[in-house]
Amino acid sequence: MTIAASRARRAQLTLEGLCIGWPAIAKLTHRQEEALYTFSDSDVADWIRAQDDSLSSLFIIGHNPAFTCIINTLCGTAALDNLPTAGYARLNLGIESWRDLRRGCAQLDELLLPRHLEE
Repeated sequence: MTIAASRARRAQLTLEGLCIGWPAIAKLTHRQEEALYTFSDSDVADWIRAQDDSLSSLFIIGHNPAFTCIINTLCGTAALDNLPTAGYARLNLGIESWRDLRRGCAQLDELLLPRHLEE
């Protein structure tokens, strides 16, 4: 798995923090993606659709409101009000190819919010 993150400093700091707190993440390949420096869910969807089907999963770090909106669009319902900074959402997509990404194709499998973490 590769982690794709917005080139924004805040996204890069989030990735750095993840690598410190989650050592397995540090061992993965990381890449900066200009296209993820967006606040538009349709831009994020276009980026996902353009991914190579040899990738079985994506781990992406980006910005709101794009991520909250795309989660709700892909789930086909208001699955969450807001994905906060450092929030983690794992979606299970019922698609064969990234090109097939569409409204309602996903199920929210896991949601981890900063307030859920213990000090």
